[in-house]
Amino acid sequence: MPTEPSTPPSASAKDFRLEYRHRAITMLIETRKRLQDPSGNDQEIGYENLEQLQDLIYCLIHENNELIAINQELWRRCLPNKAANHGSDLQMMFKRPRFDTIEVTTVSTTLKSHLKFVVNPEQMVKKFSLPPSIPGEMNYIVPIPPKASPEEVFCDYSLYVKRSMCLHDEVLFYFLVLMNDHLKEVRNYLSDIDTWIIEPNKWLTFINRTFREPMVMPELPLEFAHETVLMVCPLTEVGLIEKSFPIETESQQKTLIDFIEFVCTHWADGDEKKD
Repeated sequence: MPTEPSTPPSASAKDFRLEYRHRAITMLIETRKRLQDPSGNDQEIGYENLEQLQDLIYCLIHENNELIAINQELWRRCLPNKAANHGSDLQMMFKRPRFDTIEVTTVSTTLKSHLKFVVNPEQMVKKFSLPPSIPGEMNYIVPIPPKASPEEVFCDYSLYVKRSMCLHDEVLFYFLVLMNDHLKEVRNYLSDIDTWIIEPNKWLTFINRTFREPMVMPELPLEFAHETVLMVCPLTEVGLIEKSFPIETESQQKTLIDFIEFVCTHWADGDEKKD
């Protein structure tokens, strides 16, 4: 254990400490400027007195912990859809079901024709870039905790923030500001993936609102495309119809609804006709 010095620290020792504290602060400020939005929307950071410094640190700790919790929840939702990456390590692969097009075809027999509405769910994979990395300058000041396993994508951010509490307040403030910027980047990155993964939910909602046969979300993995019949409409007239209706947007969905209403009003047989 180190012993207390018998004499007060020399001026050179004090200068040494202040110099490297100043270097750390300058490093963090310059790093943030380097990573700023090119549009210049980022605000300058600083504080007026030590009391304000303490308040800002407490606010940053609280906000960073909230961001860590949000990112953990987003990652928990995204992880089941993570696909194996057999190619470059410079990307992340995620999968989801795809059924964003309704196929309409005529099925004819010797007695009657029917109009069949189907979807063919399949699995699609999208490549995303690697997640934002912690700035090296932060790692220089407080080493990043090692990942629990090589398969882990993110470090233990909660532990990383806890380790930073050993820093002097003047350094800690700028460290937490840079950490806050980084955690927001991670949140935006994971939000983009999560939004892409859950997009099929809106297609499923539209399908179940529009057709009589309820459809359930296809389970992954989908190794083979399989046809799901949504509606079969008996026709009074025989004619060959083969159409594809994308349903990704509201305007596309309206086009399909207009077509169904036309069929039910003019071509449908018996009970399929609307009053």
